[in-house]
Amino acid sequence: MPLINIGGKQKSKTNSSYAPRGSEDKQSLEETPQNSKRQNFLLKNIDSSSKSINSLLFTPIHFPYLPTFGIKHKKTALSLAVLFLILAIFATIFFVYGTIYADKVFRKVKLGVFDVGGKERTEIKNLLQEELNKYAENNIVLVCEESENEDVNGKEWNPTLEELGFIAQIDKTVEKVFKLGREDSVFSRVQNRFLSLFIYQTLKIEYDLKEDILENYLTVIAQEVDTPYKNSTLILEGDQIKITSPEDGYGIQTSRLKKEIRNSLEILENKDIPLPFDDLEPKIKEEDTTEAKDEAEIMIVAPLTLKYTDKVYTTDCNIIFSWITFSEVEIEQIDPTSPSNLLGIDIAELEEQSKWTLEVSLDEGKIREYVEGIAKEINVDRIDKRVTDDDAKTVLRWGRDGKKLNTEQVISEIKNRIAEADSSQREFDLPVEVDKFQEVKVKPASNGIAPLSDGKYIDISLSRQLVTCFLNNEAVFSSACSTGTWRHPTPTGTFRIYSKYRYTRMTGYYGPGNPDNYDLPNVPYCMFFYGGYSLHGTYWHSNFGHRMSHGCVNLPTSAAGWIYGWAPTGTTVIVH
Repeated sequence: MPLINIGGKQKSKTNSSYAPRGSEDKQSLEETPQNSKRQNFLLKNIDSSSKSINSLLFTPIHFPYLPTFGIKHKKTALSLAVLFLILAIFATIFFVYGTIYADKVFRKVKLGVFDVGGKERTEIKNLLQEELNKYAENNIVLVCEESENEDVNGKEWNPTLEELGFIAQIDKTVEKVFKLGREDSVFSRVQNRFLSLFIYQTLKIEYDLKEDILENYLTVIAQEVDTPYKNSTLILEGDQIKITSPEDGYGIQTSRLKKEIRNSLEILENKDIPLPFDDLEPKIKEEDTTEAKDEAEIMIVAPLTLKYTDKVYTTDCNIIFSWITFSEVEIEQIDPTSPSNLLGIDIAELEEQSKWTLEVSLDEGKIREYVEGIAKEINVDRIDKRVTDDDAKTVLRWGRDGKKLNTEQVISEIKNRIAEADSSQREFDLPVEVDKFQEVKVKPASNGIAPLSDGKYIDISLSRQLVTCFLNNEAVFSSACSTGTWRHPTPTGTFRIYSKYRYTRMTGYYGPGNPDNYDLPNVPYCMFFYGGYSLHGTYWHSNFGHRMSHGCVNLPTSAAGWIYGWAPTGTTVIVH
């Protein structure tokens, strides 16, 4: 570049302020020959430094382990940033939402038909109790509209909550409402809180329902409105067992009605519920009774004969059939998918098989009643022989062995033998236990009772309300009687008939207006055995076999007449 010498100095034509700093130094070095070596060294280092600086500033840096972000990656990063921003906004909203409703139910929540959003526990509890009280006063109404019984069509039933077996669980319901949006699962918690911002969520009331109480209530209604079906069963015609035909019925669909009632109770909805009706199909058809018929025919195949000494008791097919009971039972069906098919079971036939059948059994109560009737004829109380404790050993009362039928053994024998088809096994002897009488020594009587001379005595059993006449220890006559009540008991002990009257008047006075007072004229066949106590005929009542009298032994007039003619004065009377 040309230099201009100004004032002894050289300057560039170009404005010095725009000249590079290094050029001035370079020029000064060129003008000083003695410093040529030094000038060359500096110029060389300046050029080298300039290159290094340019290299550092303008050469791109490469990182081998970091990806290079293009336009596509920049869009992805932007999307993630937006997503994180949205999540942060939602998290903030949820946090603020949860803080605001910390002690309240989240918004847009219904309990049944009642909005409980934003309410506290106490408010919900009070509201629920108030609505329950209202519902109890005016709850569901069951309406009959389709019964075949025209008399009950249009009838209504308004059951109480107690009659339905309904018990509301208030505390449990409140906790259930508050748990919505506060679940243990984070997903459920977020989901339910989000939904509560926009959509109503309806919860049902927690309650206990006593199924047996509800079932009993509906059964009462069904008995009034249903036309019941009739199952096939077995009857006896002559000596043949016949199968009756089933008949359809028409009545309430209990399962459907229960569902309707539950739906109303769960939300405390007052509404009319029409009774749902449908055809009622019999459970047991004719084909379901064939096995029971075969069993019953074996039971009545031959009469049953029971013997004791000269007494014979025969039960024909009518008596045996009256002991048989037919119970309707549900049978356990075989699962068609089980390996039971290997046994050759036809699946189609199995699916059509009835689920109910008749089960045959013997009514032990009826058999017992029959056996106890026989026992009354056979059983005899033991009477110990009484003799005086002196050298004479005078017989004051003859002894008599007791007899008692073993009823439990007889019942067991009857049940076992009826089950046998072999008619030769239908006869057996009755097991009767004998209780031998004992001889009892007593001091000689001082009451003037005469010893027996003709073997006659009259036995009066207070527990059995029975009078029996014995001759030489054999019963010759017996009759039901009525002895004294607990207020006016008949005396017990050994006595004798000391006087007899064909007719007499009997009176008793216990005070003015006392209902126990009596005045009975012409009492027949009176036999006095102790003071004013006697055996006599009775015309003012016929309730024999029960305690009725003021202490005397009341007898039917005909029975008193027989004893009056049979027992002479002095006959021993034993009351026990």
